[in-house]
Amino acid sequence: MLPSLTGLSYIAGEWVKPTGQPTFNAYNPATNELLPTQYYEADQTLVDLAAEKAQSAFSEYRLLSAKQRSNFLSAMARQLQQLGPGIIEQAINETALPETRLTSELQRTINQLKLFADLLTQGLDLYPIIDQASPNRQPLPKPDIRQTQIPIGPVAVFGASNFPLAFSVAGGDTASALAAGCPVIVKGHPLHPGTSEFVTYAIDLAIKETAMPAGIFSLLQGQQHSLSELLVKQPAIKAVGFTGSLLAGRHLYNLACERPEPIPFFGELAASNPVFILPDALKQQHENIADNLCKSFTLNAGQFCTKPGLVVVMEDENLSTFIETLKKLCAQQPAQTMLSASIYQHYIQQCDKRQSIPGVITLASGRPSQGNNQAQVQLLSTSAKHFLKHPHLENELFGPTTLLIICTDEDELFAITDQLSGQLTASIFQQQNTPLVEQLMLRIQQRVGRIIFNAFPTGVEVNHAMHHGGPYPATTNSHFTSVGSQAIQRFLQPCCYQNTPDELLPPALQNANPLKLWRLVDGKLTQAGW
Repeated sequence: MLPSLTGLSYIAGEWVKPTGQPTFNAYNPATNELLPTQYYEADQTLVDLAAEKAQSAFSEYRLLSAKQRSNFLSAMARQLQQLGPGIIEQAINETALPETRLTSELQRTINQLKLFADLLTQGLDLYPIIDQASPNRQPLPKPDIRQTQIPIGPVAVFGASNFPLAFSVAGGDTASALAAGCPVIVKGHPLHPGTSEFVTYAIDLAIKETAMPAGIFSLLQGQQHSLSELLVKQPAIKAVGFTGSLLAGRHLYNLACERPEPIPFFGELAASNPVFILPDALKQQHENIADNLCKSFTLNAGQFCTKPGLVVVMEDENLSTFIETLKKLCAQQPAQTMLSASIYQHYIQQCDKRQSIPGVITLASGRPSQGNNQAQVQLLSTSAKHFLKHPHLENELFGPTTLLIICTDEDELFAITDQLSGQLTASIFQQQNTPLVEQLMLRIQQRVGRIIFNAFPTGVEVNHAMHHGGPYPATTNSHFTSVGSQAIQRFLQPCCYQNTPDELLPPALQNANPLKLWRLVDGKLTQAGW
């Protein structure tokens, strides 16, 4: 059972109230009513205290076995499962997201923790490599060189507004950092502080159940930008995980780079996730594509980083039928409550701005708003020529809208692909593997993290092969993913050991291979020891 909300920050096992700091309240975006709990703004003292506790805990936590960390992540998953109904109820009040969506998101969060727990038991995070010595090699002896991965240090995580569970306090950044052996300090998102506190309570129970060092987790509550800046600049922080806006993310990224000791900033910032619907696909399945496109870009008021915000089509005899079908579907869509009044106002302003651009046409609008902060669906259209003249039309527009771009020929299609900036995804709808499809794939693969065939990008599977990333501005580092088991690599760094006595090596590199791992030994994969 969940306790009453305190409005406090949580630092190394203790709920802490700062002295003389302002307070803030969450509010229900569906009713525009303030929620009763007052939350105390964390300050420099709490940031430094959390960092001190994290640094101290790191010296112990990084040396725990993979089994111990796996047990901790599994305990987190169990506690979230048990406390789920209360957490979901609080999240509904703070975000106006539907219960079905939040139930699914909670299960995703739980499954993510279980995925990392399983990863640790298999040693799949270590990537051990051994090149054995050859003392008789000429002209110089060959040394014994071995490599594995070690945790980078305390990590700062910023909760996302649109995913109060899966990309927040116990989300993918936190799960992967803890799995790597790194303590975590979360800066909770001010739109759902109660949800953040309840999830922290679940983590606290898991820490105590598994006897983890208390400093491996802290939650700082606050809505002031200065708190985020203080956390990024704190010397003990060795990496940052961020999901949010391009403006805020780029500012914090710059701060991370400008530190006396620059640190990696893994930010997911902005993407429009173009969808290319080729003529043969429209001919065969225009109704199905129109239906699923409408569902995808309006899902939960279009508040997904993977929302398809650009749809590229080519003029042919089937296009008008597709457009008419899509228009009818969009016109039937109800307005939906957005996450906050400010997000709603930004959506309205950006839609008005986009609709005022010469050559941009409103094809259809959804049903009018019937309540507070409810966004109306907007289906917009422009020609490829106009799109190429106004490259800012590519920018992400958070909310239930998409832009249909009509090309007259393949040259215009390729001109659009060549102008695109970095994206999380690109989708291609086709029926046959034609030279056009091959060319399109070759052109877009340098600009996206994930290429999808005959499906929309909204869903992001949590597994070992997923790459949720992409070139800037989709993310700040296209080499890494924030979803799936490979997300752990962000918070690990290689350490190489040369001519090191066997008893001083990490178990993953010892001759006997006590962990029974698959290792690359002298260029060949083996589980053998010696």
